[in-house]
Amino acid sequence: ICASLGVPQTHRGVANSVRFLTGHSRPGGEDPAAIAAEHADPDTTTCVYMGLQTLPKLVDAMLANGLDADTPAVAVERGTTARARTVFATLADLPRRVGDAELESPTLMIVGKVVALSPYWERWKEGGVLSGLDTRAEVAGETRQDVGQQQQGQPQRREGALDA
Repeated sequence: ICASLGVPQTHRGVANSVRFLTGHSRPGGEDPAAIAAEHADPDTTTCVYMGLQTLPKLVDAMLANGLDADTPAVAVERGTTARARTVFATLADLPRRVGDAELESPTLMIVGKVVALSPYWERWKEGGVLSGLDTRAEVAGETRQDVGQQQQGQPQRREGALDA
């Protein structure tokens, strides 16, 4: 999912490590918010699986333990499928924007400065949810037509803007 969005998990001078956390624990297990709080580090990319229902609590814990409210974040529903929907936001605004978009499980959250390296980061300010994008092709600088030609063994077209 990170690669399809053009979000590196680590990047020199931006994030020196990545952590994978669960946002949902088994009955009697450790509170996911406590785990998120313990790992809130501005130099780390945090990927949260199964955290849609606990997202507000997770975000509050991260903010209370050192992450800035303006930390870039993204939530991806049904990542890497044709029905994927993606919401970019600041960490503080992520729960509201995810709620407004009515994202459903399965949803992965990625939090950290590396999210701002995505070519889609600036688009979120223009509003809404990115859906139905062939992000693999767009991040690679190819058009959807290029991808089809590759699958048929035809030469790639590299010039010009992305097809709509």
